[in-house]
Amino acid sequence: MSEDRSSGAAWPKFVAHKIVRAAPICEILHRDGKVLILVKPYGDDRVERFEPSEPSMAGRAEIGGYAVAYADGFRSISPRVAFETGYSPVDDSD
Repeated sequence: MSEDRSSGAAWPKFVAHKIVRAAPICEILHRDGKVLILVKPYGDDRVERFEPSEPSMAGRAEIGGYAVAYADGFRSISPRVAFETGYSPVDDSD
């Protein structure tokens, strides 16, 4: 029988280096059996609707978490702590 290594302690380490677009989730509404996620991008007064690529992800959304858009078009949800420890803001003024 093989040894259980599911903790990953013996696996190689990796660091993320992708650039994403993200906005904090400010409100979650439940309407007609659907979850409506609203985000408020930093430095902006408007609120936008966000739909993750996989509808089942909407149920994991938390106020204060992040809506994340990847360069390949994939849209996801990330818990606040996971996002803030994994990503740092970059200058987007160019």
